[in-house]
Amino acid sequence: MVKRFAEIISNYNSSYKHPLALASTIIEGGLHQQFVKLHFKSLTNCDKNTSTASFFIELTLNVLLNEKEK
Repeated sequence: MVKRFAEIISNYNSSYKHPLALASTIIEGGLHQQFVKLHFKSLTNCDKNTSTASFFIELTLNVLLNEKEK
């Protein structure tokens, strides 16, 4: 799954140097934020109004778009 996600990242921005690291970070981070959202609500901004998915979409697009501008 990580390798497939890394391929999608590379297709979006072929100059990004760390697609595997980004893919695994997003997957692991998403799982972690779901846990934190349920058990340690004071440690995350994800809640009923801000989904974990929307946070990681914003994070990923900001990273990849920033790399394209370099």
